[in-house]
Amino acid sequence: MSTDVTEETLSNGHHHSSTPEVGDMDIHTQACARVMPQQFKPAPGVEVFDGVFLGKMLGAGVQAKVFDLVFKDGSQTGKVLKIGHQDFSHSLLLNKMATSMMSLQKEWEIGMQLKAALEDKDGNLPGFTRTCDCMAIMKDAKSKSVTFRGMMMEKIQGWSVASRVTDPTFHNIHYIREMLYQVFSALDRAQRYLGFNHADLGLNNVMEHYPRILPSLVEKQKQENLRVISSTNLAGMDSLSSPKEPGKEPTWTRTESGMGCAVPPPVPGYSCAFDGGKLPLGPHIEFKIIDYGVGEFNETLAQAAGGYTADETLRKIHHVFSQRGIPVGPNANEELLNLVQEEEPGINPREKKKKKRGAWMLRKDQDNRFVVMEGDSMKKNAKEKEKSHRQTTSVSKGPIEKMYRRFWERKGDVFHILLSLAVTLDDRVWPKEDEKDVQLFISLIHHVTGVKMKAYFVSPTDPKRIKVMGRRWKESEESAAEEGYRPYLYGTRVRFFNKMRKFRMVLSAHFAPFNSGLLAGEALVSPFFGTGGAKHATLPVCVESAFPFREVA
Repeated sequence: MSTDVTEETLSNGHHHSSTPEVGDMDIHTQACARVMPQQFKPAPGVEVFDGVFLGKMLGAGVQAKVFDLVFKDGSQTGKVLKIGHQDFSHSLLLNKMATSMMSLQKEWEIGMQLKAALEDKDGNLPGFTRTCDCMAIMKDAKSKSVTFRGMMMEKIQGWSVASRVTDPTFHNIHYIREMLYQVFSALDRAQRYLGFNHADLGLNNVMEHYPRILPSLVEKQKQENLRVISSTNLAGMDSLSSPKEPGKEPTWTRTESGMGCAVPPPVPGYSCAFDGGKLPLGPHIEFKIIDYGVGEFNETLAQAAGGYTADETLRKIHHVFSQRGIPVGPNANEELLNLVQEEEPGINPREKKKKKRGAWMLRKDQDNRFVVMEGDSMKKNAKEKEKSHRQTTSVSKGPIEKMYRRFWERKGDVFHILLSLAVTLDDRVWPKEDEKDVQLFISLIHHVTGVKMKAYFVSPTDPKRIKVMGRRWKESEESAAEEGYRPYLYGTRVRFFNKMRKFRMVLSAHFAPFNSGLLAGEALVSPFFGTGGAKHATLPVCVESAFPFREVA
């Protein structure tokens, strides 16, 4: 499970395989901290370590900025850098708030544990975004102060689910089913093995991902990255080199990845957006969950989903992490400081080692990437750390987070994402041929949230037309005709009280839900996914099943 940033490991193409046991992790490969000097300022074109540069900024939020990571020739590394804001306003106003609810360090720690438990033998993490090295800022040599600043993550090639389904012309129930099938499958593994609760699984936190993008797009990205690197003024700036579980396959048609995959033609509202944008980027599609900053490993959820599997998994993870020196858990900040404070720039890794508190610290490849080699006292302390394996992050819960969790108590990730879909897709016109699938989807929504969606169905050959899109369609009718678009039959109906209805749906779901704590594994037996339901008991059965033999005291 190495996180070395090399051209071999930073590839885009991948396929899924079975998930290994946590205990099989190679403890000699190290997850590391990339340590940068205090004067490091993230900007497009800056070299962050040997041969790898910051590309264009892909986005920014309240918590952090996200930069593409590219090689010198402009080719993709397959990873991004998510780094926290460093300006005065964010430091002054958000540091205290971010202690628990928006902590990058907490997100990295949860991501590392998800990767340790669920990553397959090929280094893929089905359904989740992989986290890699963390980035720390060294303030100065005298104080030996190190601050967690960000992390490197797998790059997602695609758009958020929210950006697609909020299109007023969207009417693709097959997209919804495939997305939910992949998301629930990933959640089912995470719930059983870790008791993972994302706690913020809205449509913006599920992303389309195309592991193999079209060659024309690869070249376009490469040329754009080259322009970013070459146009940046670097004068006066120093170089900073430095488990898949068995389950029932659905009966509905799923085209597995292979030689026959092809990108579909553009159909507005179905395979692309209203304006022809957001076409699929490649022949394969995955859906990945992002942003674990509000997530947690819940013991009650773990026992309901997988018995005591999660307890044993977390114990193994913390045992291995303590041997590998990965700064995760209640003592993470101290371990991160111990990781780097004894080193000085320019040390040849073959010439000098230093021992502190049982850990052999070693600078690797002279690229500011620090690792911890196992020492004798670390082996002794590993068992002690296992006792605190339930404290999975270094960040304690603040008052805002406690109130947030109290509000979402007994409302799981399945409830969260289904309610988001219900509010977004309510009162739409769908193709007549998809009526049965849409009705099964509505039944699943109603069973979990208690909300009853409205849906209408028309056929292209039916003379009866239902008005959709309201004012937006009127404004776009002439331009659509000029561009050759046919009139749209499907999409959102625009009504005067539409927003009020959606608000009432949200209130009703939160105050009177039906099955808000439904597990992902339970949701997967829904007829919407065609898996044939749960396995039934075979009869008759031996009486010992109900009355197992025991010795009389």
